[in-house]
Amino acid sequence: MSASQADELALMIQTLRLSAILLFAASLSAASTEAAAYNFVKIVDSEGTLTGPGAGASLNNSGVVAFQGFTSAGSGVFTSNGSTITTIVEPGNSFTSIGSTAINDSGVVAFVATADSASYGLYTGSGNGLTTVVAPNGPVLPFGDVSINNNGAIAYSGAGNSLASTGVYKHIGGMSTQLANAAGSFRDFGGPEINDAGDVTFYAAHDAVNTTGFYKVPNGQVRETIVEGLGTFNPQIRPSLNNAGTIAFTYANQQLGYGVFTYNNGAIAKVLNTAGPFKEFSQTVDVNNQGVIAFTGTLDNNVRGIYVGSDPVNDKVIEVGGSLFGSKVTEIYNTPNINNRGDVIFYYQLANGTTGLALARAVPEPAAGSLAIVSLAVVALRRRTIPVTTSQLR
Repeated sequence: MSASQADELALMIQTLRLSAILLFAASLSAASTEAAAYNFVKIVDSEGTLTGPGAGASLNNSGVVAFQGFTSAGSGVFTSNGSTITTIVEPGNSFTSIGSTAINDSGVVAFVATADSASYGLYTGSGNGLTTVVAPNGPVLPFGDVSINNNGAIAYSGAGNSLASTGVYKHIGGMSTQLANAAGSFRDFGGPEINDAGDVTFYAAHDAVNTTGFYKVPNGQVRETIVEGLGTFNPQIRPSLNNAGTIAFTYANQQLGYGVFTYNNGAIAKVLNTAGPFKEFSQTVDVNNQGVIAFTGTLDNNVRGIYVGSDPVNDKVIEVGGSLFGSKVTEIYNTPNINNRGDVIFYYQLANGTTGLALARAVPEPAAGSLAIVSLAVVALRRRTIPVTTSQLR
């Protein structure tokens, strides 16, 4: 065999080796299209000295959860990353009632609370004392859900001593600005959300159409009507808003049908409907900055679970009947929250009677690892070329 033929054969052997590695990597990549993987972390449950959670937990992009918990001394507000718990409001404090929490990426938690069941205030904290944002004895009393962005701006609903002072507010730089009030066509408010651009969405009852709807106030701009005809006012309903200005919500009417929709730049798009494997969707959904929507859904076979897409196998987070913390899931409560990593928090009940709050921590997909393997293999082949001589081939 000539030297040139030997070189060609050596190249062929190296090519075959690289092809085998690429096929292996492709198999890993194919595996990554299967069901998403999660590590489940217990945040708080009904056992132990700290029990809970109360309603209205929240999740930031670092995987830190804010929640209301209880001890023998009373209720408090806490944050946890699954291993370390930070106290925001000590149990046994002067508050007699604490509402839903909202947490930003700096770990600042916002919440509404009252000391006398009448005068509600809005507070923030990160573990080093509390800041009073809206005083409980002021002209407008905050109520319901709140939302805080990464700039520290807060959106909240407030009730005043008149229709004109009752509405939706945005607080930033020590000042609250009213975005909508009950002196006109609105009468009930709920579910405000604010993104990092300062856009605010909210849910409200509308006298003119005798129903409810979702509305958006872009930062410094005129209010937009997203959709109306949502039926009777329900304070548990809220639209979800991400930093791209996309709003996600569940909706049903004759024109659009029933399903999960998004709204952006004046256009509504249907994301999920009952033509597929789902027959029901949670009243409220959550969307992250990548546009991934987390929701509670019921399949045609009556299985209920939490999902992050239209495929009930590949997009499943957890389902009723699944295993969790050594028992079986018997119920899933409330709307899940999803962060930009794809982590999801949810309330659960187990067959052993335990209830709690869990964090489904997204596991990085194998696709990234397979690409790393390919890169290393190529580098290795370039650095280590195995010589094949004419004598070895005879």
